[in-house]
Amino acid sequence: MGCFASFVLFVVKKYQLEEVMIRGIPIEIGGKKYDMPPLGLDGLKVREEIMGRYAEMTDFERTEGMIEIVHAALVRNYPDLTLQDVRRDIHSYEITALSAALPALYEKSGLKSQGEPQRGAGRKKSTGSKSTAE
Repeated sequence: MGCFASFVLFVVKKYQLEEVMIRGIPIEIGGKKYDMPPLGLDGLKVREEIMGRYAEMTDFERTEGMIEIVHAALVRNYPDLTLQDVRRDIHSYEITALSAALPALYEKSGLKSQGEPQRGAGRKKSTGSKSTAE
């Protein structure tokens, strides 16, 4: 290999770019920091399946479901991260923080629009008088 080719190979290896990550919500699991991106279609399907049986689930099953949703989002930026990794590494005190991060995750995933008006917002109250137009 020529001197120039060796130099180029050295530069490529030394400054090899990491995969581009999808911007998301910073979270911490087991002392490791992650950037949790919005849910993709696979993640939305996981969420839909869990939410479909949410009313019948125990608290433990709901926590498991939340971990599955978080994993479905994380795997977009960390493809080698397994569900078992997340289950193993999560500390009980982190569950509350992850639970609090879910509404932001759902909003970033397009499940709740930003600035969505409240029910009935923008409606004028009726004065009770009849219209004079016929």
